[in-house]
Amino acid sequence: MKTIYGLFIISLILFVSCNKGNKQNEDIKSTPQAQTNIEPNKRYQIKSGIITYEIANNLMKGKTTQVLYFDDYGEKESRETITEFSMMGQTIKTHKISLAKDGYFYDLDLEKKVGTKMKKIMPQGSEFDISKFSDEMMKEYNITKEGSEEIAGKTCEKISMENKKMNMKGTVFNWKGITLKSDIDMGKIKVQTIATKIEEDASVPSPRFEIPSDIKIEDMDNKMNQMK
Repeated sequence: MKTIYGLFIISLILFVSCNKGNKQNEDIKSTPQAQTNIEPNKRYQIKSGIITYEIANNLMKGKTTQVLYFDDYGEKESRETITEFSMMGQTIKTHKISLAKDGYFYDLDLEKKVGTKMKKIMPQGSEFDISKFSDEMMKEYNITKEGSEEIAGKTCEKISMENKKMNMKGTVFNWKGITLKSDIDMGKIKVQTIATKIEEDASVPSPRFEIPSDIKIEDMDNKMNQMK
């Protein structure tokens, strides 16, 4: 389960990065990437899409595939993650979905038919759009633009970052506000995520953003309040 834990930590860092500070960086705003006809409060610069990723982790041999579904410029979003790995001669498979709905963040286990929910305090996803970063965040993460590179047929802005306090460094490849590739190094944990297929302006079925009826949900906010 270290793979899933590592991915959670990295996603959390990116969440916080995109959510801290309201002051926009004026220099970044003037870059070609930031000059779009999309409203500034839109998370992504395309209305809908389906993006398939492959995720590799240095701590565990196996295969992790993640599919991002989004609509309304990222207002609706769901991530389906399937992991298969071998342990002690057995093949272990996990099948999970994470999504935000009605002010809550849901983590659903489709194999065990259980899930958790908690109040949404951070934006969902792992977008790394530096046009939304404050001057403070640009300095804290030592953000440097490294030109562009093509990922899955899309021209991405290549961005390097390093935060010595968190012992984290890496490279992120951003396209229209969406991370298509990331190489993250947190010392013992090294994770590469790369998009292998992009369906732009795709028609995403509405059930992708719903909670399956056969999943038993535990409210983590209530659980934590009971422990106080």
